[in-house]
Amino acid sequence: MNPAHLRTFLAAAESLSFTKAGRRLGLSQPAVSRQVAQLEHEVQTPLFERLGRGLYLTAAGRALVVDARALLAGYERLLEAVRARHGGASARLRVGASTTPGLYLLPGVLAELRRRHAGIDCQLVIDNSDAVVMKLVANELDLGVMGVRPGSHGLRARAVAKDEIVCVAAADHGLARLSDIAVAALQGETWIVREPGSATRKAWDHWCRARRLRPQRVIEVRCPEAVRQLVGTGVGISFISTMALASHGEDGGLAVLSVPKLRASRSLYLVRHVDKHVTPAMQVFSEILARAPAEVAAR
Repeated sequence: MNPAHLRTFLAAAESLSFTKAGRRLGLSQPAVSRQVAQLEHEVQTPLFERLGRGLYLTAAGRALVVDARALLAGYERLLEAVRARHGGASARLRVGASTTPGLYLLPGVLAELRRRHAGIDCQLVIDNSDAVVMKLVANELDLGVMGVRPGSHGLRARAVAKDEIVCVAAADHGLARLSDIAVAALQGETWIVREPGSATRKAWDHWCRARRLRPQRVIEVRCPEAVRQLVGTGVGISFISTMALASHGEDGGLAVLSVPKLRASRSLYLVRHVDKHVTPAMQVFSEILARAPAEVAAR
């Protein structure tokens, strides 16, 4: 199966337009149509159908989208491994991180990487854990750092640091003056939480289920800094990483609430695909990352 035809098919599947796919790939519309037709002939089934002016994927086309991405990712990993053995390792490094390590742990790691190895071109992508996992599977990233161990997906994870999630409120919040706060006292509070898919949100969801807490008012935001700002202005309480607290000094105007058994420890993981060839750039990054948690804690 021709990888170029698979790439053309994916571009057409994502845009649902042969013309837009052609612009994206630098091909003419007839060239896109011809490559898709050749692929359909090879798999012996239609992948697209036209209804009026619209272009739609068939059931077979939708199934092929998933498999095509996996095939292309594996093909690219194979090429990288061959090139590394015969032409030297690439100095390019693509790192993905969930937001907590991406904002509070990796800046120092990347600064040290640049200081010691200026020839490594490192790109950092910050997204929630689920998005980082999918980019690793698709070979859009070389390494990932996240606060949750991924499921199978062909990924290998190694714990590299410890993090702690605590409940916080504004320093002048009524709950901040209390000790041994009952879980029931949190029921009526407004909770500022991360979006589904983030590791911190998963920890909060698990904690609520285990204690049968059903918050009545919830505000979802995508950025931990937005969570911290909303909590600091008294909008509500939240569940955040101690890394976020440490980044703003002693407490950053927030108070850690005294709720028995509320603190939740978790590991931060360095993740890569099992078939990914480990380049010298990846190895150097891993070594610097291994020392970073102690340096962050010492700040």
